[in-house]
Amino acid sequence: MIARFIITIVVLSCLFRSCPLGGPGGGGPGGAPPRSVSEYELAAERLMDAINADDAQAYQDVMSTRRRGRGSVQRVMQLGRDMIAQQGTLSEVSRVVSGPRGGAALLNAERGGWILNMQLDSSGRIMRLSTEAQ
Repeated sequence: MIARFIITIVVLSCLFRSCPLGGPGGGGPGGAPPRSVSEYELAAERLMDAINADDAQAYQDVMSTRRRGRGSVQRVMQLGRDMIAQQGTLSEVSRVVSGPRGGAALLNAERGGWILNMQLDSSGRIMRLSTEAQ
């Protein structure tokens, strides 16, 4: 348990240092101030609910306008289906961290977990997303 926590922290810190996103001044995109942990937690919970429900409208609501126009919603819906097929229904957001270039959330599932790495737009919607199985 402690080893898993330490590995998770190390992975997340490496992701933030190597992330090519973010703007000048160490802030968020375009030099904007970093987002708070609670904003990432809310986005992760909304995405988890959309994945579990497999609801296209819920995906639309959580994705930024920029992401909706390029077929991203369909790709994220398929990603959600694959996540559930591999590790079962998502149950909770257990840890959230934020840094100068984005945030990450650990989602627990029936048979494992997922790390969501994301960047939010000014309205708190997801504009960049990647996942990693735990």
